[in-house]
Order: sequence, then C-alpha cells, then structure tokens
Amino acid sequence: SYFLAIGGARKALTRAELGAIVRVCLAAGDRDAGVRNLFRALGRERGDILVDAKIAGPASPHLAALYDTVVAMARKP
Repeated sequence: SYFLAIGGARKALTRAELGAIVRVCLAAGDRDAGVRNLFRALGRERGDILVDAKIAGPASPHLAALYDTVVAMARKP
C-alpha cells in the first residue's frame, strides 16, 4: 500500500491506484488539463479521497499540489 496525505486526509492507495494517478497526470497536455483530469479520475474511482480531503472541484489547491508532486516525482531521473 501507498499512503496519500492530501487536504488533512490520509488515504491508502494500491499500487494500481497510484499508477492510475500517475498515468492521468502524465497524459495531460498541460497542468490545467492534468488537474481537471485528476479530479474526474478521483471522482470516478476514489470519491472518498475528494470527500475526506474536502475537495469540491478542480480549482482546489490540493489537487494542483498533488499533480505537481506526481509529475515531478515521475520525471525525476
């Protein structure tokens, strides 16, 4: 398991779920699209994360921070 700390919530993720988050972030054409896609993907697959982290929409700074972190870690040599 992997743990995601976001918006005051701490959520467990499987390897497959984390991989899906990484794929959504890396597939986006730009940051705005990536954050929107991340919001939609979490809403479909892990709505509990959005609820517990009090994320009401794609404008949430928590989602932008998650996107930035995922992209930075995935592109690290």
